[in-house]
Amino acid sequence: MINGELIRKRRKELKMSQNELAEGITSQGMISQIETRSSTPSGETLEKIVTRLNLSFAEAVETDEFVDAGEIILAASVRLIHQQYEAGSEFLEKINDKTYIRPDQQLFLEFTRAWIAAHSTGERSDTIFTYNKILQEGQQKLGVLWPLVASDLGYQYLCEGQLEAASYYTDLAVEAFQKFDSEKYDYAALTIWTNASFYYLETKQYEKAIHFAQLGIDYAQKKLISGPVDILYCNLAFALAGKIGKWTSDSIKALYMAYTFSDHTNNAKVHHKVVTALNAQVFSLN
Repeated sequence: MINGELIRKRRKELKMSQNELAEGITSQGMISQIETRSSTPSGETLEKIVTRLNLSFAEAVETDEFVDAGEIILAASVRLIHQQYEAGSEFLEKINDKTYIRPDQQLFLEFTRAWIAAHSTGERSDTIFTYNKILQEGQQKLGVLWPLVASDLGYQYLCEGQLEAASYYTDLAVEAFQKFDSEKYDYAALTIWTNASFYYLETKQYEKAIHFAQLGIDYAQKKLISGPVDILYCNLAFALAGKIGKWTSDSIKALYMAYTFSDHTNNAKVHHKVVTALNAQVFSLN
């Protein structure tokens, strides 16, 4: 329920009439109804009202009923960094048709749901369609979401064998993300660098693959994030071996690191790949 008393009190503190608060947003009558809790405005209207009053949604809405869509999406994204798809989905289920969600949050929600669907099931057609639709909103509107979506779109195209499209979106994502401060966007940074290292590895651009894998590893260690480190070490190992044309102590060391982290994250795909590579070098693992 909306805290009408707080809205009325704040309006009076600002020496604002109901008409002044309503101007350009809604009617004076609606403001009166909100303050007496006899009517509930749309989420968009309430957001404009609380913004004008320098209040937050959490303050204006009774806490036990308030659902912060942004916080939920962020919490889900943290689970995705650690490849916990089911846990991420459970967080997103808290958002329903009664939850007010801003347009920018809606786009991030669509991206997150599509990301989970593609990475957990391997079904890519709907995800590719969703990503392309989101990117049509443009870089200025999407902000950091643009390189994030473009990066995973490149990854999905790579998995589909569409190398030209994969190259186009991977390069664009890497370039676009350079405009942002990675310190503020852990999820975006690690996703973009992990995808880039994999793409450049698969296309035998080993120097670039090594650069982005090491960039991601260093960043994850700095931030104490274990999530995609197994994938990054795996990419690093194969890129080092690919660059020289054989396995060396450095590339084998990276394989062992990938093995250790994949065991920690229960990433069966990476685990199988590195164990196979290690066994081929006569380094047996139980």
